[in-house]
Amino acid sequence: MYSPAKTPLFPASTFSKHFVAAAGMITAALGLTVLTGWYARIPALVQLRPDLVPMQYNAALFLLFSGVGLCAFRWGQLRLAQVLGAMVAVFAGLTLCEDLFSLDLGIDQFLFHSYITTKTLHPGRTSPAAAICLVQIGLALIFRGSALKGNGARPRSVRWHPSSSRSAVR
Repeated sequence: MYSPAKTPLFPASTFSKHFVAAAGMITAALGLTVLTGWYARIPALVQLRPDLVPMQYNAALFLLFSGVGLCAFRWGQLRLAQVLGAMVAVFAGLTLCEDLFSLDLGIDQFLFHSYITTKTLHPGRTSPAAAICLVQIGLALIFRGSALKGNGARPRSVRWHPSSSRSAVR
């Protein structure tokens, strides 16, 4: 008998489980490497070339949280994955609001004052493109964990059928 509550949304193969774990570890390692570069004042770990924009401290911290959240998700620690995802989504969303509404909420250099400001309008601020991606990553960690816990937040599949758009065609 089919039981939707006990059927996984996407059955995971061994390869996909290892892929998720590897992606999480690589992402966390990248974030940790850049954070190390900021604290140790090693510009080569913060920016690829001296004339390029550095990865901001907050972006590296969000990458670390995202990677750890992905690993937590992989190993069944759904609550930790959701908490880390929420932190990433909220702070990246606030960073995005700073750019959209020309605000300064003080989160750009709250934890760390940037000493490399090459080609940056707002020192310490994550770029809008990175903030959008990080919001999506954070939301994915939140809602994917909810879907597996079966608490009603499970995403529904959207299917289009020609009969559903008849009124729009007439």
